[in-house]
Amino acid sequence: MKKKKININECSLFVTKGTIVNGSVKSDGDIFIDGIMDGAINGQGAIYIDTDSIINGDIFCKDLVVSGEITGNMQIEKSIDVASTGRVFGNIHCHELIIDEGAIYRGEISVSAVQ
Repeated sequence: MKKKKININECSLFVTKGTIVNGSVKSDGDIFIDGIMDGAINGQGAIYIDTDSIINGDIFCKDLVVSGEITGNMQIEKSIDVASTGRVFGNIHCHELIIDEGAIYRGEISVSAVQ
């Protein structure tokens, strides 16, 4: 599987460094997070969690790229890519999974075939 490339110009929602969001977020497009979020994230496209980001909440999306930290369960329609700097604490359900060497993961993984 190819690694998902980040194209921030196509993102419809940005949470910038130094920003703290309390509450759930929903977007029809891609989401780029470089801040702190406390709440569920629901995206119709890809969600990119940057290196210094901290997410406390469940994530629902098409594709997920994690370079920061997530504490919560993830329901991913297609693929999840956890970079070497990624820290994931929660259960993952997806169709494709990449966990780079050095990444930290604690939880259960359910990988099912794409229909």
